[in-house]
Amino acid sequence: MVVEVVAAVVVAAVAADSSVDTASGAPIEIVDVLGGFVRLVQRSATLGGSVPLRAAQACTPLLEGNAIGRELILAQRIELVRSLGGLKIERFVGRDAITLRTRGALPMMGPLGMGTDGLADAFANGPVSLRRKRIELFTGLVARVPAGVRLRVSSTANRRPRSFRVEERFIDHASGYRPVVLSLVIEDEASSIVLDGEIATVIPLPDHFDARYRRLHEAPEVARAHVHFYDKGYFESKERGATRKYRKLVTRHKPAEITGVTEVVEAGPRQVEIAEDRLVVRAGLPLSFRFDGSNVSVDLPRDRLATIETAIRDAWAPVLDGPLREDNVFQGALLYLAKYVTPHPRGEPHFFVKPPALIATPPGWSTLVEGRIGFDHDVLRGVVRTDVFHAVPAVFSIATIGKQLRIADGAPLADLFPAPRSALDRPFVVRTLDALGRLENGADHA
Repeated sequence: MVVEVVAAVVVAAVAADSSVDTASGAPIEIVDVLGGFVRLVQRSATLGGSVPLRAAQACTPLLEGNAIGRELILAQRIELVRSLGGLKIERFVGRDAITLRTRGALPMMGPLGMGTDGLADAFANGPVSLRRKRIELFTGLVARVPAGVRLRVSSTANRRPRSFRVEERFIDHASGYRPVVLSLVIEDEASSIVLDGEIATVIPLPDHFDARYRRLHEAPEVARAHVHFYDKGYFESKERGATRKYRKLVTRHKPAEITGVTEVVEAGPRQVEIAEDRLVVRAGLPLSFRFDGSNVSVDLPRDRLATIETAIRDAWAPVLDGPLREDNVFQGALLYLAKYVTPHPRGEPHFFVKPPALIATPPGWSTLVEGRIGFDHDVLRGVVRTDVFHAVPAVFSIATIGKQLRIADGAPLADLFPAPRSALDRPFVVRTLDALGRLENGADHA
């Protein structure tokens, strides 16, 4: 009887979803088959007031990066330990109840087009499946995305558990209903793992990506936007505190374009690579850095840095002598790129790495900067309005004190995903089995 009721509810979910318009602006549809085992939550831009005051006042890209997409919130705390035999669950509140619910829901998902091959076998003993160095977690959420959209599943960012990272996965329109299964890769340094609260992020992105390289002298309007932002007044104001210049700039809206080509405008050596479905920011030289609790120190090979600076100035020379010769260009705008690394103020465990490339997207587009993460440091997530502001620095956050950390030459630092802001802000619709069951019963009694 229980199985029949749940089956009817799932059928109702499929029937309801099939009528949703998949045109531009249609929501991402989520069916919850495990009754809230994992919830979808809009994150606070300030992380509930925990970000530094200076960042909250001035760093709009960080705030937008905090709030983008939806966080996957685990309702029950799961504690695991690592031993010679692999991973073992030490404590899992409500494990028996969620295991029974999982066993009831999984057999009906496949016939209704809501499962994948092997899902029922993998999670026959509950929504957590353990491997030697990873955890497979069935969230109980089944997603379907509209045409033209793909849903990126990845680690949460800017505040996250450090004992694991979430393997990147995508759900696209062709997948139909797709269970959201997280693959949690355990860090080698972690001896115990706690799954609790925020465990992953889902972010909607366009399913199509077009980009091309341009040299700086071919894009004088992009060069002009950069030097006009980083003028003398900007640097003088920054010495006194936050300028809020970026925040004022991005309030000037342009008519949005749905499609278009992203341009990687090279203002020096190539350090941003156009990959199949993204841009990849790579380290232009090896980095060695350390936070002592008060100051960040970054060691760079000075000969390599000098070579990069020369190449940057050579790239700018024909622009400064040509289209920008009448502009009052402050040299700090070039130094912003040529320094390559800029530490944050004393006491903050952060520093910027600035590739000599400017990203120009169509009007109404932003670029999601998805930093690569590690056990001891992360590159932060941010959203940059690259239709009006074109620099895309990688912001390092150091998680340890007193340890010398290193980045290899050419190592990936961040992935860049250009997207219309309308796509990044696409709504989610969540349907729970309980709610759908009440609707079904109400229809029966009408």
